[in-house]
Amino acid sequence: GLYLPAPSEYTPSDVVAAAFPDATVSNSSASGATATDLYWGKGVCAGAGCWFDRMAADHSNLVIINVGLNDMIRDNAPGQFEANLGALVDVAHGSGKQVILETPNPTTFADVSDIASKIRGVASEHGAGLIDQTFNVETFMPDWKDHLPDGIHPDDSMYHLKGIMDTIALSHIS
Repeated sequence: GLYLPAPSEYTPSDVVAAAFPDATVSNSSASGATATDLYWGKGVCAGAGCWFDRMAADHSNLVIINVGLNDMIRDNAPGQFEANLGALVDVAHGSGKQVILETPNPTTFADVSDIASKIRGVASEHGAGLIDQTFNVETFMPDWKDHLPDGIHPDDSMYHLKGIMDTIALSHIS
């Protein structure tokens, strides 16, 4: 069985690390990042290097990519988000990594269904796995709006749910 810690100050990566003690789990997130920032190593990702260099130097077997909310806020040209996200997946695959895309949690400031649909499409088209956190949160946390103190970012309870969903998805990967 899986050991899952109780909600507290855990991020989803903390929950996953607790469930898989023999794995190395790292959280390389950058608040405010878009798929473009991540790919080119610009904006809040400046200094981290471009995605190609980062993936070539990284020794992990699996990468979970969770972008979309910031892309949604910054009016990209039609099709640009999908192209950027697809490029992230292709580069990671080219570096020998398994890739899982993650849809964003719902928010109270905007409907995320369009960006979630785009992420699902990219996962399908580029052979990436998918953790559908939009669906998970809306389905398993009916009072999800109460768990977004600023309307966007989850509280500990929602982060815990997201971590459990990550863990369930990862437990099926060999």
